[in-house]
Amino acid sequence: MADNFLWEQSASGLVFRSKDRDGIHNQVVELNVGGSVEALWDGAVKIPVCLPHAVDFTASQTGIAIWTPASGLKFVIVAYHLSFTAAGAFTVWETATNNVAGRVFKHQGAIAGGAALAIAFGFQSRTANNVLKYTTGAGAAGSLSVFGYEAA
Repeated sequence: MADNFLWEQSASGLVFRSKDRDGIHNQVVELNVGGSVEALWDGAVKIPVCLPHAVDFTASQTGIAIWTPASGLKFVIVAYHLSFTAAGAFTVWETATNNVAGRVFKHQGAIAGGAALAIAFGFQSRTANNVLKYTTGAGAAGSLSVFGYEAA
């Protein structure tokens, strides 16, 4: 199939650019993010889309998955928001076991306390297929939202 199509509802007969993927047309949108227009049209510039991964947590949980990236990909965290409704320890990690080497962050939360952080360059998982998990201490309760995208 051709990549361009005629939008039938247009009185002027304008032609819009699309990409045919498995018989479905997807509209191509040009964004100028400082690169050349030619690079954008060739698909050389990719813009990641940040998705939220949210959990509500309670006390004494171990190894609970927050984010499991697609096969062969890494997660990239660009921001998170953590809030506590009950005091306690909250640790986020990315390896098979919760240890210092795999720790992403740890907070000792207070009631009605919390943290929010935007990470300028993102935190990328150490290897592909790592799952982002959390563990809570006695008494801890609250919610966490992690924002990011997946990359090769």
